[in-house]
Amino acid sequence: MTNMEENKPVELIINGKERIFDIDNPDLPGWIDKQALASGDYPYDKKLDGDTYEKMLEKLQIELVKVQFWLQATGQRVMAIFEGRDAAGKGGVIHATNSYMNPRSARVVALTKPTETEKASGTTSAMSPISQRPASS
Repeated sequence: MTNMEENKPVELIINGKERIFDIDNPDLPGWIDKQALASGDYPYDKKLDGDTYEKMLEKLQIELVKVQFWLQATGQRVMAIFEGRDAAGKGGVIHATNSYMNPRSARVVALTKPTETEKASGTTSAMSPISQRPASS
């Protein structure tokens, strides 16, 4: 991974317009900020209705179960990390993700707050004990 001082703004073309985005700048550019919460604190132009959401969620859950069977058959492993502030919706996402998965092979582990050393290193050393465990069979 590159050092923070090496990051440069990225030039993007969105809807035919050239945009510049700097990941290190804590202030969102106006072209993002205008649309960020355009529909009542929701990041899209309009909120999905419940039926559409449930249909999409069901299809995604089916695909996740297929991936789980593939992982079990091949011995491969996947780690998903959900990071966010309190009340950001992580619990709901994790619940929706795990709803139809086999709990013997899909685990949820809450990590502690990273130490200053872990923050400074920028690595995932807090996850090392988890990722070193043998895969469940």
